[in-house]
Amino acid sequence: MSKLDLNILNQLWSATVEMYLEAIEKGYEVNVSDILRNVKSLLNELNLREELQKEEWLIVKVFDMINDAQQRIFMKASDRFVKKWDEIFKRILKGEKIYVKKIYRTKFYSGLPRDKKWIVTSNQEMVKVAMNHGLEIKKLKDKFVIIGNETDLKRLAKIMREKI
Repeated sequence: MSKLDLNILNQLWSATVEMYLEAIEKGYEVNVSDILRNVKSLLNELNLREELQKEEWLIVKVFDMINDAQQRIFMKASDRFVKKWDEIFKRILKGEKIYVKKIYRTKFYSGLPRDKKWIVTSNQEMVKVAMNHGLEIKKLKDKFVIIGNETDLKRLAKIMREKI
């Protein structure tokens, strides 16, 4: 593999997503979610299929797409914002691991039907949307469980993605 290995690309993607979220919080008018979604799909393929990891052009394409997303955000951002994130990207390119992949464990919740799917969330807006779409809601200690069939939960996830 090239100097742009898969770990660096994954790190750059994670950092770019974080930068994008921060840019939105700061009120910068920029939308690179489609680019980031496409990059994530390509990264997933690269992570799963070793034969693709030998394709230099694909690795360069993924890097260029990440760079395009970064540049679109930088064009709208303040100098201080750009400097902060530019330093993070330089550290990643030098091989420093900044983002560690989180491992999620499946948790058992008593009282949930086995034949249905569910999502655990503390997002009040998601709960309201789920209620409006007729999904079953159960309250846990400080979270909610949204229960439904797979199709309804996918539709809910799509609606929530569009709201971002």
